Amino acid sequence: MPAGLELKPRSIKRDLIALTAFCAVVYALGLTTHGLTNWQESQRVLVARDMQQAGEWIVPTVHGVPYLAKPPIIYWCQITLANTLGRDVGVFELRLTVALGGWLGVVLTYLAARSLLRPRDNELDPSPRNFADHAAWWSALMLATGVLYVRSSRIGELDILLVAPTVLAIWGLWIAWRRHIEARQASVLGLSMASVGTVLAVLVKGPPPLLAIMLSLYPAIHYWYGRTEHQPRRTPWLIAAGLAIVAAGVGVFIAREPGAKFDEWFGVAFFALAAGAIVYAFAPGFTPKPFVGVLKAWTRTHPVSVPLLGFAALWGWGKLAELRIGAAAVDAAAGREADDNLRLLIPGSPLNNLEAAAFGVGAGSILAIVAAIWLIKDWKPTLQRHGPGLLVVVCWAALGLLAFSALGKGVPRYLTPLWPAIAMLGGVWLASALRDFAWAKPLRAIMTIVIAALAIGQAAWYGYVRERLYADRSPRAFVQDLQRPELAINPDRLGGLDLWNPALDFYVAQHAERWHDDGPHAAPPGVVSRPLAELRRDASDPTQPYTLLYSRPVGVPLEQDAKRTKLLELGFAVQTIPTDAAWLVEHRREEVVAVHVWAVSSDGRAAPTP
Repeated sequence: MPAGLELKPRSIKRDLIALTAFCAVVYALGLTTHGLTNWQESQRVLVARDMQQAGEWIVPTVHGVPYLAKPPIIYWCQITLANTLGRDVGVFELRLTVALGGWLGVVLTYLAARSLLRPRDNELDPSPRNFADHAAWWSALMLATGVLYVRSSRIGELDILLVAPTVLAIWGLWIAWRRHIEARQASVLGLSMASVGTVLAVLVKGPPPLLAIMLSLYPAIHYWYGRTEHQPRRTPWLIAAGLAIVAAGVGVFIAREPGAKFDEWFGVAFFALAAGAIVYAFAPGFTPKPFVGVLKAWTRTHPVSVPLLGFAALWGWGKLAELRIGAAAVDAAAGREADDNLRLLIPGSPLNNLEAAAFGVGAGSILAIVAAIWLIKDWKPTLQRHGPGLLVVVCWAALGLLAFSALGKGVPRYLTPLWPAIAMLGGVWLASALRDFAWAKPLRAIMTIVIAALAIGQAAWYGYVRERLYADRSPRAFVQDLQRPELAINPDRLGGLDLWNPALDFYVAQHAERWHDDGPHAAPPGVVSRPLAELRRDASDPTQPYTLLYSRPVGVPLEQDAKRTKLLELGFAVQTIPTDAAWLVEHRREEVVAVHVWAVSSDGRAAPTP
């Protein structure tokens, strides 16, 4: 008899109801209490509202200007919700979209984990099935309360919408592989799920989610037949090759970057070790007999047609966009997106990604680290006990982390498609501990308290506390204050000096122009920045002043306000607009101030105050 708890069967229906209620509390309380703050979420709601008002479904736009940074699914979701409710797209529709995306990701992770971690159907002992049910339950709970997962489900960034289709695609591919293992047949259901998931994932964010999907299953198949099914002899040359790759990588870096920082050293060592480990792990699968098994399994899981369907969907959307705005505009947008996001072998990226993975899934991240140590220590017996589904989860997490580190900038939210795999690793170890360890009851109690605390704390933070402590990070109250009738501010004559934020445009309900002085400047993509010399012509009538917003360090005296001084030097009269609400930017280090400006008269004297 095991020393731990007896893992009893779990009801799928009860678990799904409980997870839905749990996610409703964590993701849906106080959806709109806090205004738009994050640049990404502000841009998403601004684009969706623009598309809705124009009746546009193909080409995302900002104030009528095409904005093709991302495919349109997140905008379709917001527009559909708003049209259903009979209203304009707003913060509620955006936040509800990502909350539903987070909930669906949790539910599909639970269902996929039950399948991935379940033993083969010809095994009669029900205890491994019960193990998979419990591992799936804890995986879903830990994912639902993950720090970065909750953040993505509460802030309107599109990355959370990748989770559900990515899990669906990987689950479908696993069903197809399992069908091949058990009956040497293809699975129409599995391949259909994989195809739908791939197409949806690509229409959320383009090609990047294909990395997580393809690297989860196909390397797992290759490893399984190369090292598990055929049990290769020890191959010292593989170890030698791996060490040579490590030494070569580190040596080249030493020669080129003698004064590198720690994160750069760490990144080079990470890439080199990863390359050596890949050679050692996967080389046996290329020997003749195992490779025949690999090819047979691949043909039943369609490694070409499944991703091609995703690319075909993206290509089709691009062609439809070309019919609206021309091929040159679409190609230019694709080039900008690739230049901004595709960064090869940045040394600092691995450390950033590992730090995010160490806390992004909350308790799941911590237990995944424990699981990694456990798997390294007892890899072969653990893999034989749990089967190839566990190998899929390991490849999903490990190779996905490597790929996003090698090809990306080290931005934590880019790892969102990997959070379910990390949660599953934590769930596997926790279920094993509850089954095998004498201290299973205290461990279960501790995990229950931790997950409850994370759920309550994050629901309270995003629902209520954040607005009470940091309301000044959003321009909502600031813009509402500027709209007081006694200030008589004309929204058609309002803009920012070296300042533009999509949240500002959203709350003003029209485009706030961006201005710059004659020096160097950098405007956000798609935003036109005009020189202040043109503003002098537009603001020549003192009875119709222009309202200008700019930021300055918090607490700076008026005489040390560099931008105000610059405006005076350029021939503007400047009148500060009193506001009761604050808007802080640059991590709350700078405050936004509003001023009326108008050009001085031709004789050099300031025009009278309007």
